[in-house]
Amino acid sequence: MDSKIIEEILAEVEEKLKAIFKDNMLFGFVCGGFAKGYADENHDVDTFICLENEPSKETEAEYLKWYFDLHKRHKVKPDYDYPGVIITRSKLIETLNILKTLKLTLEIEDVWTKRAIIWADMITSETAAETGADLELLYKLKSEYKNYPNKWKDEVLALISNEERAIWRDKSHLLIMEHFMKYPKHDGKKLEKYYKKNTTIL
Repeated sequence: MDSKIIEEILAEVEEKLKAIFKDNMLFGFVCGGFAKGYADENHDVDTFICLENEPSKETEAEYLKWYFDLHKRHKVKPDYDYPGVIITRSKLIETLNILKTLKLTLEIEDVWTKRAIIWADMITSETAAETGADLELLYKLKSEYKNYPNKWKDEVLALISNEERAIWRDKSHLLIMEHFMKYPKHDGKKLEKYYKKNTTIL
């Protein structure tokens, strides 16, 4: 995808997140392929929004309508299972705290542990279109959890055979965890349920 189009999308995300969530948004950003500059039509726009208070149903609907419209206009594939993370500060901190005592196994059965891993990875990865009233909170979380991806990589490598370890040791933590770990397939997130019941906004 042309770099100018990626820049246009990132600029729109920054503008729209502020307009939709207003002063309730502590921070929001884009991660994944669009943040790293190599997105194509198969990459959805990965957004993460941290709020002070739960959003209203009207705000959720406004966000989802814009999210799917953005993807339609730019002919990129949206994520129909996880159309962005929208979470309050208190729930985010509570969830990330799970990681402080977590010892990885190759099968994660708890939904909140899955979310903690995914959210920490999103926060500590390369981000773009950062916006919100409390970006210092984002930067604090980035610093606090920056070493976790390498820690996870080491823990997974320690759980596999010597033969597999020799093959995978130079791969990224994302590839290693995706290949060897199992997670719950569906976590029943409120926003997912909401947009599936309101298909007219798609």
